[in-house]
Amino acid sequence: MFEPIVLLFSGRNIIDAIWPAAVGSLNFSLALRENMIQIFSICFLVLLLVAVIKYLYVKNNLLEEFFADMKQRDKDTFRSLPFILLGFGTSMAVLFTLLNLAYLRGVFILLPAFYGICLLVAVIMIVDFDKLKFSLKELNFHTVYNIGFLIISIVLISPAVPAFIGIAPSPPEYELAMGGEYSYTTTQHPYPMPPEVEEIIGNYEGDIDFSIYAAIPDEIEQGAPLAILLHGFANPGYATYVDWAHVLASNGIATMYIQYPSDVWPETWDTYTAVYENGTANYPHHVPRVAAINSALDYFSEILPEEVDESNLYVGGHSLGAGYALVTMDLALERGWGNESLFVALEASYARPSQEELAINTSLLPERFEAHVVINQDDMTVDDCYSYHHSELLGEDATLMTVQSDRKGYPRLVSTHYMQASETRDTLAEWGFYRMVHLEAQWLLGDHEFEHGDEFTSMGEWSNGEPVNPIIIHEDKSSFNC
Repeated sequence: MFEPIVLLFSGRNIIDAIWPAAVGSLNFSLALRENMIQIFSICFLVLLLVAVIKYLYVKNNLLEEFFADMKQRDKDTFRSLPFILLGFGTSMAVLFTLLNLAYLRGVFILLPAFYGICLLVAVIMIVDFDKLKFSLKELNFHTVYNIGFLIISIVLISPAVPAFIGIAPSPPEYELAMGGEYSYTTTQHPYPMPPEVEEIIGNYEGDIDFSIYAAIPDEIEQGAPLAILLHGFANPGYATYVDWAHVLASNGIATMYIQYPSDVWPETWDTYTAVYENGTANYPHHVPRVAAINSALDYFSEILPEEVDESNLYVGGHSLGAGYALVTMDLALERGWGNESLFVALEASYARPSQEELAINTSLLPERFEAHVVINQDDMTVDDCYSYHHSELLGEDATLMTVQSDRKGYPRLVSTHYMQASETRDTLAEWGFYRMVHLEAQWLLGDHEFEHGDEFTSMGEWSNGEPVNPIIIHEDKSSFNC
């Protein structure tokens, strides 16, 4: 609860400061979801018990008798308990509201309901019915205070009621998104970090042993394609993208996940003026990050089995990694990789470099080329215009699309910036991301050709038969004011 405050005072921005709380909220929410009936049955029993006890004590005037034999210290402790609960519920509800605005976008309804029940229990324990006055002339602080928290409790609890009573429709399951039939082994390979990069890596990633995680099929076939994946800002952990790697590797593709240092502090980090233009940014941080990625690509020769055919290539990236996926594509094409077939997957993209020496050369794109540039509808982290400009750079073979949110049932399907992370994998991610990765792998293997029609854009149906909001294909990009 206090970690965001500590991080703020240590100099972190608001997004970084509340991120650990977002992860904690995610874990708690998943626990509530998996044990909803048991946990909330206990909560409502506690609520009912507190209400009954309060009513009986007030009706029979037993409160003074209850406290009569207590020491003053014990009385104070007991009387403080509801205020502690009220403080906990209020602070967590406020933190949840901030997280909801920055990250969650209404995806969780059980978490605020839990906090609402905590507030309601506290209000029942605190309220003094003799002090409640509802006429305007007699209205007092005690009345406003308790009625206010009662209203807040109802607002927090009410969205979850359809889920509690079982009338909210459930989302469709997608069973095929788990990947292919190949078993594979993942190994970690630290790669040589250029000295000029090593010395400017910040404390946030200072304990990372920057590595290539190689997920190689155990019975790899001659001519197996190569896939390269790149992570988002300050999130180099392989665990966040392990499911993405799994879908590719289990389809027989040699998959290389590159940890690159995103928290770097080049000499001019505090003197440059940021310029954003057509999906690019002039951050001086780009140069050392790309130097690290280039070193990792050079080290592939020490890792890849000889059966791998780099001429058939998949390059994917998320957030900041999507911008560097374009640079990695360029570096790979210069090496002669991806010259037969190339698939580029840009998920929730951030800016690519604007430096002239890091400019993307699309003239080397092979004849068999496809790209998916994906926008998440409720992405509060990156602007849609980055994806728009990246798709324009890649030309007519790049499909720009939006995965929509749908809050009609429970669990809600909310398309946030973190849909691609393994930690947030849900039904929407199965349909809107992992299904796509599986089809992209099949395309690279020559077993699938894309037709971006109704079958592709369909996201299944809710249990009541109503279609889930489909993927939007942006054939007409005039709606983007970029």
